[in-house]
Amino acid sequence: MAIKAVEIYLKYEDDYTEEARTLIRKYGTPLEWPGFTFASTAEESKKINEVHYPSIIISSSGMATGGRVLHHLAQRLPDPRNTVLFIGFQAPGTRGFTIKSGAKEVKIFGDFVQIRADSRWNVPEPEIALVISPALKIVGFTIGCGLGAAAFAT
Repeated sequence: MAIKAVEIYLKYEDDYTEEARTLIRKYGTPLEWPGFTFASTAEESKKINEVHYPSIIISSSGMATGGRVLHHLAQRLPDPRNTVLFIGFQAPGTRGFTIKSGAKEVKIFGDFVQIRADSRWNVPEPEIALVISPALKIVGFTIGCGLGAAAFAT
């Protein structure tokens, strides 16, 4: 459903800020970037965890309360070479809040996962657009019921 929402969103450029229009003119839309794919199924999402080169994963589960993003977090949080970017509010009691608050570990699937990855939050939109640029190898766009809210860079 969210993939369709992204497609609809991209059709209404008149509603973008001038800054967003400028970025899209400069870099194009994510749907056109080489190597940029949407993981529509659980199987496609699982394949993302087989990738071991620098990449970005974007997930719609912004507070990391459930869904496919948990598999990606469990695999990537222990590695200090990774970065987790949270865009938006993290409610107390959510995994996103725990990670954002600087905890040393977080419970995922009943196990405690060490947090060694860098975590950032409330990144301004222009910075996000630069982080998620076609210059990087993008291996997947894990998306569920909302627009992208968390990103992983390795």
